[in-house]
Amino acid sequence: MVYARWTTGFLYTMQIKNKFAKYPRLDGSHCRFGCAVEETRQHLLLECIHLAGARQDFLDSVQKIIGIHPTTIEEALGVRVKSQSRKGRIARILNKFLQSTDLHL
Repeated sequence: MVYARWTTGFLYTMQIKNKFAKYPRLDGSHCRFGCAVEETRQHLLLECIHLAGARQDFLDSVQKIIGIHPTTIEEALGVRVKSQSRKGRIARILNKFLQSTDLHL
């Protein structure tokens, strides 16, 4: 379920919450970790400096599965991976990353 939300884009980041909120939030769509950057899937998974330690473990694990160092959200999530077994392994790695960073939404 969590993996599906990340891969399909149906994930409640601050960007999405503000889009559907009845009243705009005072802090806008900024990252929940205090960055002055808009919180998107890309930012949370690949760019946020507050998640750097956990991210490195995540990206190294994904690299072992797909054979290259992920630089895009699609590569990091294994969107183009054909093997269901590999997708399942990436989903478990993503879930571990999300739990270690309190991003399990």
